[in-house]
Amino acid sequence: MEIYTFLIIGLILCLIYFVKSKKAAPIVVSDIIIYPIKGCGSIHLKEGKIVENGLVEDRQWFIANDKLENITQRQNPKILGIQPRLIYNGEGQLTNMILSHEGMPDFSLEIKDLSDKETVNVGVWKCTVPLPSKDEGEAVGAWITEALKAPENYHLFRFVADWPINHRKEYQSTVSDEFKTMATDIAQFLVISEETYAECIRKLPEYKRDHIDIIAFRPNIMVKGAPRAFDEDWWENFKINDVNFQGIGRCSRCRVTTISQKTLEFDANGEPVSTLRKINGNGTKGYLGMHCVKTCCGTVRVGDQVQVVSRRKFPDI
Repeated sequence: MEIYTFLIIGLILCLIYFVKSKKAAPIVVSDIIIYPIKGCGSIHLKEGKIVENGLVEDRQWFIANDKLENITQRQNPKILGIQPRLIYNGEGQLTNMILSHEGMPDFSLEIKDLSDKETVNVGVWKCTVPLPSKDEGEAVGAWITEALKAPENYHLFRFVADWPINHRKEYQSTVSDEFKTMATDIAQFLVISEETYAECIRKLPEYKRDHIDIIAFRPNIMVKGAPRAFDEDWWENFKINDVNFQGIGRCSRCRVTTISQKTLEFDANGEPVSTLRKINGNGTKGYLGMHCVKTCCGTVRVGDQVQVVSRRKFPDI
């Protein structure tokens, strides 16, 4: 009897030691993504420099028509087919942006000083005030118009100022006007975990799984190693390398995410939004990813550890 007692005690002690010694796998940055032209193709980075209004070159440009109305994937999903590539000189200065589109020769846009060009105010989706911008010229506008077979003239504008995030009334109690961004819909950054994305894919109807890509959700920082799917929904404050981030609200997903990454057409069944409403929503809205702002500048790199400092439940917005 005593032998069995000692064996049981020994097993319990071994189990306690194993649990205490086993550390949870760290959460790390797995990808950094920018979208130089709002609504167009993505660029994946090994490291990203974070400045006052977000990641350098993230959504600094956007497409608009003659009426100075921003053209997003909502109005023309085909703009997703335009793929930008950024060219830097030996000193790290951006000199050219190469635009590619199927069936078109590449267009090289020289990044010039536009100080002598007229500043115009362009209406951008979700912004309550027009954005001061400058036209990059007729040649690139004509190339975009032809590439997309657009029904009207398109122009490429460079955003020349930033706007306070709290122009959105739902964030006025959360974010002060010191936080500014470029032509993003909501915040400076969108953070999504690979665990969240995998759970979303797993729950989607089978037909949709091959027609979606993480780029449909427009993340800036991807992380892996989260303890569970949708864990980032709770991240109030977290740190990557020397940069502190503040979560300001979960991202409610819109119709843009239903665009097939293969056909560039909207999904007739509203997927993945329909599924997200069931697995991480309130029946009306479905959420995936956390909107964030930085509280200091710095650099983040793929492989950096993510330290979650504080957590809280965020309201549905």
